[in-house]
Amino acid sequence: MRISPRAIMGPWKAGFTLDEHTVSSEFLGYNEQGHAQYETVRSEIGELLYQLKYQSDSSPVEHLSQVAADFISRKRLPVDIVVPLPPSKQRRVQPVALIAESVARRLDIAYDSKALRKVRETPELKSMTELNDRKAALAGAFSAVGERLEGKSVLLLDDLYRSGASMEEAARAIRASGAKSVYALALTRTRTNR
Repeated sequence: MRISPRAIMGPWKAGFTLDEHTVSSEFLGYNEQGHAQYETVRSEIGELLYQLKYQSDSSPVEHLSQVAADFISRKRLPVDIVVPLPPSKQRRVQPVALIAESVARRLDIAYDSKALRKVRETPELKSMTELNDRKAALAGAFSAVGERLEGKSVLLLDDLYRSGASMEEAARAIRASGAKSVYALALTRTRTNR
């Protein structure tokens, strides 16, 4: 799979996104219920994530985790535990957790879905266009369990990077727990951060 990685800056030692999520999106009009309709073209990795997250197709997990694990190996990121970003929406199956667990297995390192948790509800960030509003809404929203992460080099994994506000707040919580270092990886990124 072709990817187009990009570095992301934040409170981590190194951070990356693997590719854009959406390549193009053309407005087609409104359907009978008044909902906007779009013709959307996604990157290859974006399409796999879409199938996993919105079409309940778990078959992309192994392919996505292989791409992520290969990238981490090529970059020689010295991580010893994978922690998924807690979900903003509860689903029967949590896509990021599935991918993170598979990445850890492929890298033969630890995986911990309970080391980082969301400790308070936050408003839906999709509707917030201002970065400062997102940061304010997320302040103190995450807590990391020190005894699970202390002294460890943590890979914080998410599926979609928009402004980075969620990953930044989560990374701060991980660092405050005594982790040795934090690396951030999002599988896809939006074309804009708004």
